[in-house]
Amino acid sequence: MPPTYPTHYFTFIETDSTSYPVIYPDQRFRDIIAKQYQNTHKLAKQIEVYGLKNQQIDFLHRLKDNKKKWSLELTNGEEITFGPNPGSYIADYNFEYYYPSIEMIVFRAQWEEGNNYLVVSRKSGNKTSMYGPPVFSPSQKYAISYNGSEFASHNKNGIQLFKLTNKGLKKIIEYETDLAPSRIKWEKDDTFSLEMYDSRIVKKKGMIRTYQHYATKIKETNY
Repeated sequence: MPPTYPTHYFTFIETDSTSYPVIYPDQRFRDIIAKQYQNTHKLAKQIEVYGLKNQQIDFLHRLKDNKKKWSLELTNGEEITFGPNPGSYIADYNFEYYYPSIEMIVFRAQWEEGNNYLVVSRKSGNKTSMYGPPVFSPSQKYAISYNGSEFASHNKNGIQLFKLTNKGLKKIIEYETDLAPSRIKWEKDDTFSLEMYDSRIVKKKGMIRTYQHYATKIKETNY
């Protein structure tokens, strides 16, 4: 098989709707902050202030002489710096959440138009770009990232699957969809429930959404 042949794939079975969990355990407080802001970048900056204080992060801070850059102390004591490169379409990285059990730091990446996410391993310093914030499986073997939008934008509608390694997160599936993924719920390490929707404009009713739900399984390719 060629080296680019996929090692994993998804199977989808249409199913009934279910309840879906929030991504972060403190989501209620994040939602309270979100109600105060319409501008998404201003919101991300305020979430950063809240998140750094709430999780008492002492190994990560913005550089004093360049507020666009971050200084990160790795678990081995090494210090690295990172941030948007000059001339990059990325305007800012905002801290969002830290997973201490696996030493993973989530940042929201603000583009000039649109956004995505960056996950940095505190063990290795490796950086992984993805559609949305990672949602980890029960044993944290895998992480799903997804994005869905009903409007034309610079962001793709799709689902990405990552595997946790000693160096960080390794992407093993990237699946673009016509429907917009909106919520997931891990059932087991290889199975998750998925909600997606389609949007259309109906005369006199405006924009309406039609939701579909799937039992999604991760399978390995048999060579």
